[in-house]
Amino acid sequence: MSISVLRSICLTAGLGLASLTCGAETTVHGLPSGVISAPLGVGLHPLAFPLVQGECFSGIIASNSGASVHFAAGDVAAALENGAAYYLEVVAGPLEGERLDVNTPATLAAGGSEVILTLGPGSLSTADTLNADVLASARAVIRRHVTLGSLPALFSPALEGNNSAAKADSVQLLVNGLLTTFYLRGDGVTWREAGKTVDESARVVAPDTALLVQLRSGAKRWLLTGGVRSNVFLVPLTPGARAFATGFPLDLSPRAIGAAVDPAAPAEVRWTGSDTVAAADTLKVFDESTGAFVTYYLRADGVSWYASTGGPDVSGQNLINATGMTVLTRIKPDRDYLIIPPFNL
Repeated sequence: MSISVLRSICLTAGLGLASLTCGAETTVHGLPSGVISAPLGVGLHPLAFPLVQGECFSGIIASNSGASVHFAAGDVAAALENGAAYYLEVVAGPLEGERLDVNTPATLAAGGSEVILTLGPGSLSTADTLNADVLASARAVIRRHVTLGSLPALFSPALEGNNSAAKADSVQLLVNGLLTTFYLRGDGVTWREAGKTVDESARVVAPDTALLVQLRSGAKRWLLTGGVRSNVFLVPLTPGARAFATGFPLDLSPRAIGAAVDPAAPAEVRWTGSDTVAAADTLKVFDESTGAFVTYYLRADGVSWYASTGGPDVSGQNLINATGMTVLTRIKPDRDYLIIPPFNL
């Protein structure tokens, strides 16, 4: 799937960015909304979700303490649906880009302008703790997470399940560094990890990650609608491999995401370059045509990116597909790694 057509259309129209194309179709709505539409055949396809799903509430935060956040006005609970997964994203203020999981049952129980967060281990929050009132005066929005349970409706016809993992439509997520299969059961609702019996339909597909979808039931059309993020996108980086997505509906180059050694940054958080692949930071990009990942690595000069198989410097090429699957392996952590919006809205 390529989005080069859309990029040309938007720049020519002077829109900056309004929507996204995957394949031949482009639908442009009023900013900042968009539509991704792509035909997918039987087989394995990479997917990421760069459009914001369901912005349910927005406002100015009055205060925060522990895992509790109070908005200055409004009824957050009235905007939420029981059983759905949400996150709070800071869109303006000193902590712009932070994404914090919402404890939906606790927030519904609290009512009014209070939001109860889920922080620390087991959550997808970008912060483990929050100092008192560190979010005061920040503008934030409540956005809906993509979950395994919400995936079938994004396809037409919908994904089909089977009680045999080998026959069902399924996805592969990178879990603890390994691609792990989750398949849709015959009831069309329940998801399970292959070989296990726990229902995984509530498992979140985070905005900064991606997956591979295995279609077995037939060709389908993938349709994603949503808003275009205009705030900076925070991706806390830890040593090791992780699925990686930029949060924006444009293909981007290593240079565009700041994947280079910055001499002004503290040494302990810098990108790592080496002329040996195993000692360098790498980007593994899934090639749909071959069904395999292509490895690119940061060279010792700290700027150039090369395929592990050789060839020219690709640091300026848009390797990181907005709706593709990229695995980033880092040598050093960088908890505050930010991706700047690649357009003006």
